Amino acid sequence: MVISAEEFRKRWDEPTIRLNEDFLEGVPLSEQDRIFLLNVGFPEEAAPFLSFDDFKVELKPIHEKWGSPYDYSDEEKSRLRPYMVIGSDGAGNPIAIDTGNNCEIVHLDHDDWFNTVTFVNSSISNFALFLLLTKEMMEKANSELSEEELEDEIPESYKNEVLNSMQQIDPKAMEEGKFWRAEVGML
Repeated sequence: MVISAEEFRKRWDEPTIRLNEDFLEGVPLSEQDRIFLLNVGFPEEAAPFLSFDDFKVELKPIHEKWGSPYDYSDEEKSRLRPYMVIGSDGAGNPIAIDTGNNCEIVHLDHDDWFNTVTFVNSSISNFALFLLLTKEMMEKANSELSEEELEDEIPESYKNEVLNSMQQIDPKAMEEGKFWRAEVGML
């Protein structure tokens, strides 16, 4: 399932941050993902605990956003150059476009200087769709359940429904140890 920029915008129904076309120069995106970033972009915040504040300012590799240029050896800069930061998780770990690997979306662990890279989604479009599915799951739970029922976390039946949908859209993203299974599990 692919979601168009128009459909995402309609279903998200909140302001989003669009990317300036100058930021995409030299980034080898599919035309669909390029159109999505220029026409819709990402929300400032989204479940599960994601922020896209960096996205409204620029699209740069990790080594140009974290620390100073002197913190990185030439080898580290070369290794990190493909990772264009679009946001971060609740712990401050970057979410990035991996331009060296078909523009997949990845999560990098800042605690080990970005050596641990976890696959998130196969494309920007799939990532956006997963954000939307997560948002819609939470809205559904909030509308159908009482505060008492939601006190600890969203019930497993809601999580399983969204995880099954995600499995159909981007199977690699749902493999054991990948980002979404753990993140949805914490909601």
